Formats: sequence, C-alpha cells, structure tokens
Amino acid sequence: MMQTDVKNKYIASTGGAAGVGPTRIKAIQYIATGSSGSIVVADGDGGTTRLQIDTPTDSGMGYMLFPGEGVRFNNDPYFNLTAVAAVSFFYG
Repeated sequence: MMQTDVKNKYIASTGGAAGVGPTRIKAIQYIATGSSGSIVVADGDGGTTRLQIDTPTDSGMGYMLFPGEGVRFNNDPYFNLTAVAAVSFFYG
C-alpha cells in the first residue's frame, strides 16, 4: 500500500497549471456559480484530459473523493474551469 502526505491547493482562476508538479489528485471540492459548468483537468498544458467533472446548474458546493490512490498526473495538472468560482483539490 502506497502512503503519502496529502496536501491542499486552492484555484480561483481558469486556464492554469496547478504548480504542484507530477502528482495524484485524491479529491476535489468546488463552488458552482449557478449555471451548469465543468472542471477539466489535463495532464499538463495541452495534455490528455485525465479528469472531467460536470457541475450542476445550482449554485453551491460539491465534493468528489476519488477511489484508490486517486487520479495520476505525470505532469503538473492543468485546470480549466467553466462556471465554477473556485476549486480546492487534495493531492499527494
């Protein structure tokens, strides 16, 4: 069993690298703005989409915990947010 320290990073803008390097995303918490949107996370800028979450039309907070060791990113995760005010993700 692999064990790592879990860290947290907050992102309030779209189209940017997370700045954490290669990692595994374990969970995501988000704030939806009231219209349907999405969180798309690619393996680096222009890389393969590894994670996509569609958000509801309701405003409010959502949380997703990923099974196992989380979603692996070989490069710095690159976030694109649509109709999402902010994302806090847990990684390690």
